[in-house]
Amino acid sequence: MWAEWVSWQIEESRRSTIMQRWDFTVGSNFVIEMQKAIEYAQRIILILSEDFLRSKFTSSEWAAFFSKDPNGSKRLIVPIRVKPCNPTGLLSQIVYLDLVDKNETQCKALLKELLNTERSKPQVEPVFPSKGHIYSLLSENYPTLEKPRGNRKNAPKRLAKEIQKAFKERDYEPFHIRERRYGRAFLVESLKYLLNHHFKHPEIFGELSILVIDVDGMSGINRAHGVNVGDNVIRNIVSICCEEPSRLISGRMGDDTIFCILSNVPEQKATKISESLVIKIASHKWDSLSDGLFVTCSIGFAEFSDIERADDAILRAVQSLQGARRKGGNRAETLPLQREHTNFEKIYKQEMQEEFEIEKRNGWLHIIS
Repeated sequence: MWAEWVSWQIEESRRSTIMQRWDFTVGSNFVIEMQKAIEYAQRIILILSEDFLRSKFTSSEWAAFFSKDPNGSKRLIVPIRVKPCNPTGLLSQIVYLDLVDKNETQCKALLKELLNTERSKPQVEPVFPSKGHIYSLLSENYPTLEKPRGNRKNAPKRLAKEIQKAFKERDYEPFHIRERRYGRAFLVESLKYLLNHHFKHPEIFGELSILVIDVDGMSGINRAHGVNVGDNVIRNIVSICCEEPSRLISGRMGDDTIFCILSNVPEQKATKISESLVIKIASHKWDSLSDGLFVTCSIGFAEFSDIERADDAILRAVQSLQGARRKGGNRAETLPLQREHTNFEKIYKQEMQEEFEIEKRNGWLHIIS
């Protein structure tokens, strides 16, 4: 069934396939037909499973292609793993496309990406490598880039320490936290340090505000255009946000939610910036990613104040975001400053815990492990 489904998807992309069930007619000689297919086809696709690996005949079929391309430079052998299995021998040296535990939409998106022969150049500019001690932590591959001390579970706290170290050294170059988990870690572990430093030295950053940006109808975009397009939508929105000159720190805090900390931005200026971002995102050339694609966003924002807890300012921004969503999206909203935080306990549980996996314990925010 997998072979037939994959063949169908390939032919839907205006390519041709040769498959036994479709092309080897009753009464034909299997060996001769297979030999013709090997001579005619540009590459062979292997549907990897334990049954495939145990078969006595499949190795001879792909061995012919291996002899034409032993170093894999021509990509003549394309393995696709559809069930848990561990290829061995020569086959273990060939990188496979993994569809195990993926849903239909994800599988289609991955196959579409596989069939794309263009360069995989990212659409967002890579981080400048001058600040290695921070950016090694902020990269998508962290903590595998370097050998970290401790395990991955402690990574958010190590990230917080590195960011705190940067602020102590007055290293204020803007940066973006790419992974959702570490973005939430910053909000929980490091933001309090930044604000404490800020309120002691207000001349450095001026007024600080937070923007929470959410893609409207992201699940519909993934269904209609594929997960790969959805990922590129997020990358493009990050790129648009990173163009904002007042951005100090930005990062992921949800699957399709981004936060931005802005310096020298009081609430009135944050209003203009948020409304400008809404327009920029809506007017972006999204159809270059996929035909018929149109993207809008909702933004909630708040200014940090020394008479309000940082947690409550974040919550104000999240509540404002929810209000923008309820009004149909494609807009920016804010709520007035709250001097009392005790009224927010139920809202924290509902909006922060369920959506961003952040909960409130003993009056402060914590990441749900």
